[in-house]
Amino acid sequence: MSIIQPTKKPLYYTVVYVTPPNHTDKKSKKNKVSDSNFLDTASIAIAMATNELGYTGFETEKSADGRVARVCYWDSYTSMSHWIRKVEKFASYSKTELTSLMCTTGCLWPWLMEKRNFSLEKISQKAA
Repeated sequence: MSIIQPTKKPLYYTVVYVTPPNHTDKKSKKNKVSDSNFLDTASIAIAMATNELGYTGFETEKSADGRVARVCYWDSYTSMSHWIRKVEKFASYSKTELTSLMCTTGCLWPWLMEKRNFSLEKISQKAA
């Protein structure tokens, strides 16, 4: 399910993982704390996006390594960059590495979307 506002301009996107990296050991108390911290940081980062000017919506996808990710869409590079700077600052306070939280950013040009020959496995959406 997609929650994206229609636009004639190309959208910019940011992929944010909402589940922790798979390499953590679920039996360790230390990793459970870091997993919980990761989930909280990801949820707050997504919530921060919804309050930013230029945010147009999101999709929930499953990455190749099985992690759940939210693809947040923006109407401009400036809006996306402003949010990334805020998330970077917040992640440093919460001791979460931005590189483990944020997968990639880019621009969705309309002609690339029309010619896409693949689809990512969608999963049911959950509120951030």
